[in-house]
Amino acid sequence: MERHIVPLHDSDGRKIWYDSTEEMETLAEHINSLNFDAVFKAANQRHRILLNKAFFQEAHYSALLDEIEFDNAHRIPMKYKNSLSCIKYVLSNFSRDLDEDIVMKMYRLLSRNSLSKSITGMHNVESMIEFIDFYNYYVCSPLTKSCIIYYYFTKVHPLHDSSGRMGRLLALMYLLRNGYEFTKYYSLSQMMFQNHEELDKAILCSGGTTGITELIETMLKTYSEGIDALAKINYAGKKTVS
Repeated sequence: MERHIVPLHDSDGRKIWYDSTEEMETLAEHINSLNFDAVFKAANQRHRILLNKAFFQEAHYSALLDEIEFDNAHRIPMKYKNSLSCIKYVLSNFSRDLDEDIVMKMYRLLSRNSLSKSITGMHNVESMIEFIDFYNYYVCSPLTKSCIIYYYFTKVHPLHDSSGRMGRLLALMYLLRNGYEFTKYYSLSQMMFQNHEELDKAILCSGGTTGITELIETMLKTYSEGIDALAKINYAGKKTVS
């Protein structure tokens, strides 16, 4: 077991850290073995259908996850529409290095019609600069890094609003940037919604003196369950759809 100190600080100013575990390695190997299988790369009719479905499911489940946390069901339609606009932007820009302009564009899309125009977006400018450097330059497993991205936005809240949706979409953007094609066909937010109670518990218990090891393991399990479900769909139709 090796301890890793991440160049990010939590809301109390402490460095974020995690321990690498055998379970993390096993889950990552499983996800990688399926993700980089040719079955996820074929541009056939089944994949086009899945891509279109996942596109709308990401917006739907991302809005639902936000309202589970804040108990504002009446805001789901607005958040769905805003998330859909932001997902389009993510799919067009995931290969770029992250910068403040991209973050603020995503933020404006997600928070449209929900915030006062006087709010600029940045809750903590130093935290955001630190995060952008981490996103672009910190080297670790892309799967692990996506978990840290999500944790950072969920716990540190570097923006005034939409931190949960921003965290999920930035994690999605980073996974796409690193070739994790399965996230195009099976919504990341859907995976998290199906396992939200366990994820919420892991987030609550993470940080400070306990690190974020449990959260990373829980998120990797969530990814693994999602890619397993997608693999069943793909392999079932592999012989009949060309």
